[in-house]
Amino acid sequence: MSLSIALISLYVFENNGVRILAAALRDAGFTVNEIYFKDYLHHRFIPPTDKEMARLKQVLEETKPGLVGVSLRAGAYLQAARPIVKMIRQDLKLPVVMGGPHTTFDREKLIHEVDYLAVGEAEESFVDLARTIETGGDAGNVRGVWANLGGEIQRNPVRPLIQDLDRIPFRDYHSNDFKWVIDGQRFDKGDPVTGEHVYFTMASRGCVYNCTFCDTNILKKLYKGLGKYYRVRSVDNILDEIDYARRYFPNMRRVRFDDELFPFERSWLEEFSAKYKKRFDYPFDILSDPRVMNEKDIILLKDAGMDRILLGIQASDDVNRRLFNRNHSDEKIIELSRVLARHKIHSGYQVIVDIPTTTSKDHQALLELLLSMQRPFDIYTFSLNLWPGTELTRRFLEEGVITSDEIAGVSDKAIRQFRADFSFERSPEDQLWIALFHLTSKGFIPKSLIRRMSQSAWLKKNPRPAIWLSEFANFIKLGFTALGMLKRRELTWTMVRRFLNFKSPVSI
Repeated sequence: MSLSIALISLYVFENNGVRILAAALRDAGFTVNEIYFKDYLHHRFIPPTDKEMARLKQVLEETKPGLVGVSLRAGAYLQAARPIVKMIRQDLKLPVVMGGPHTTFDREKLIHEVDYLAVGEAEESFVDLARTIETGGDAGNVRGVWANLGGEIQRNPVRPLIQDLDRIPFRDYHSNDFKWVIDGQRFDKGDPVTGEHVYFTMASRGCVYNCTFCDTNILKKLYKGLGKYYRVRSVDNILDEIDYARRYFPNMRRVRFDDELFPFERSWLEEFSAKYKKRFDYPFDILSDPRVMNEKDIILLKDAGMDRILLGIQASDDVNRRLFNRNHSDEKIIELSRVLARHKIHSGYQVIVDIPTTTSKDHQALLELLLSMQRPFDIYTFSLNLWPGTELTRRFLEEGVITSDEIAGVSDKAIRQFRADFSFERSPEDQLWIALFHLTSKGFIPKSLIRRMSQSAWLKKNPRPAIWLSEFANFIKLGFTALGMLKRRELTWTMVRRFLNFKSPVSI
C-alpha cells in the first residue's frame, strides 16, 4: 500500500505549489489529499478558529496520512502554520514537511519546528522524500530536503533547478474526491476554485531581474551554478494545460497569467499569439515589467487576446535605483502608459509604500509620476514587507533602519498590512501620501486638485478629509469595475468577499 500524504494550503485556494506537488506525487503513485485551509479575505489573513482547527484535525484523522506537507508561501502565513504544525506533530504524532518560499528563506529557524523542510523547488525532492519514507530509507539524506531527526539537523544541498518546465505535470483539478475545503462555516469535499470564472496559470518560473526586496534576490544566490533561474514553458505545453483546465472550469471566462514576469522573447510571443487565438477566445491578462515591454509586443499580445496588464513600477526612478536595484526611468513608464491607453489595454500599476527611508521629496516624485501617466489605470499599493535574507533587509539592518523584530516571520505586519489601507499605524503625512496615490487612478478626480492637496501643510497633519475622499472615490470606481465584470460574466462571490470591505478598503 502506497504512502498517503496530506498537503495543506494556507490562505490561498489557487495555490500553485500545492496543486503541482499533488499532481507530481500522484504521478509517482502516492495517495494525496489536498486540504485548502482558509482563504484570504479583504487582503488580510484571519487567524483560524478552534472549530476550523478541529475540522482540520478531523480530516487528518479520517485520511490517515503518513506524511503531512504544510505550504508556507510567505512569513504572513507563519503564525497560522505554527499551531497547525504543533497539533499535527504532538496530537496526531505525524511527521511534517514544510515547504514554500518563506521556508527556504528562514530555514535555520524553522527546521527546529518541523521534521523536514523542502528547500527551494520541491517537485522532485518531495517525491524522493516520500519514496524514502515509504521504503524505510534514510530520510535524512534526501537532496533538497533538510531533516530534523530527533533534534539532529541534516542540511542537504538543494537540487538543480528543473530546466524543462514541460516535464512538470499540470495542476490537478480532477481528483475532487481527495480535496477538502475548511473556511469559516464551509467544510466540504471538492475543489474550491473550479467554479470560478478566472483560470490562473503560469508561463514561466523565476525572473531575469534582481530587485533587492524580492524573493528572487535570495533564490538566485541559493541556486547559483545550478541552472538557469528564469525558465519559460513551451507555448504548446501552456495551451494544452488551458485546454485541460476548461474541461473542469465550466464557467471559465478569462485566463490570468500569474508569472513573476511573463515571457518576453519576441519569437516566443509571436508563436504564442498565433496559436492562442486559434485555440481559445478567452481574454487574458499578464504581469510584466516596464523594462521588457514595448509597443510591438503589446500589439502582438493584444492580437492574441490580452486586454489587461499589471506592471510593477514600485517607486519613482530615484528610489528604484537607490534602494531597489530597478533601473528604469519615469519617462519610460509614462510613455508605456500612453502606448497601453492608445491600444486600449487596461493597465494596473504596483507601487510599494511604507519604505522607511523615503522622504516627502520621494513621495512627491512618485505622485508626479502617477499624475503624469495616462488614465485610465488601476493602482495597487503594497506595504513593504522585509523578507529574511534579502539585500534590502540586510542593508536596513546594517544601517540601523530596522531591527530584527521588523522582519517577516518575526513581525506580523504582513498579516495586518499586505495591500496598503488606512487601518495601519502610520504618520499623518504618510497616510496623506497614500490617499493621494490612490486618487491618481480615479479619472473623475482632477489632477490639479490632487496636486493642491499634496501642498497643503494642514492636510499633512490632518489627512482625514483626503482619506475620506480617497475611500469614497475608490468605492465609486469599485462599483463601476464590478458592473464591468458582471457584464463580462467575470464577477463571482469569491471576488466580492475577498475585496469588498467597507471598514478598510484597498484601492484599485
